[in-house]
Amino acid sequence: MYMPAYFQIGHVAALVGASLARGEQALKKYLTYRPKEDEPARPSRPAPRVSLATVLAKPSDFTKQMIVTEGVVEKVCWLAGCWMKVAPEAGKTGIRVTFKNFVVPRDSSGSKVRLLGTVKLTENKLSFVAAGVELARSSK
Repeated sequence: MYMPAYFQIGHVAALVGASLARGEQALKKYLTYRPKEDEPARPSRPAPRVSLATVLAKPSDFTKQMIVTEGVVEKVCWLAGCWMKVAPEAGKTGIRVTFKNFVVPRDSSGSKVRLLGTVKLTENKLSFVAAGVELARSSK
C-alpha cells in the first residue's frame, strides 16, 4: 500500500476544489493508516508531548526535536489554509504554524488542534513547522 498517493489525491482535491468527497475519503485513509512494525515510516520513538504554554515560554528548548503540542486555532490563512495561528487557549497569545506539503480547512478557527512538528526560531521570531495536524472540529 503506497500511502503518499492517498495524501496526494486529497491534497489535489483540496487545492482545486473538485472531487472533494473522494479527496476527503483518501485523506481519512491516509491519516488513519498505522504502519506495521517493519515499515520504514514507523517512528523509532514517539515524540514527547509538550504544552503550548511551555513552548511559548521556552521555545529554544524545543528547536532540535520533534514534539506534539495542542491548542486552539485562532486564525487560518483565508486564501488557501496554508498557515494558522494557534494559542494554548482561546484569546491567549499564540504561535504561527506552517505546514509541510499540506493545507488545513479555512474554516478551522475555533477548533482544537494537535500538532506534530518542530519549533523554529529565526531572528527571535517564533514559529512552528507542522509535519502533522489533527483537528477536532466543533459542531455548529
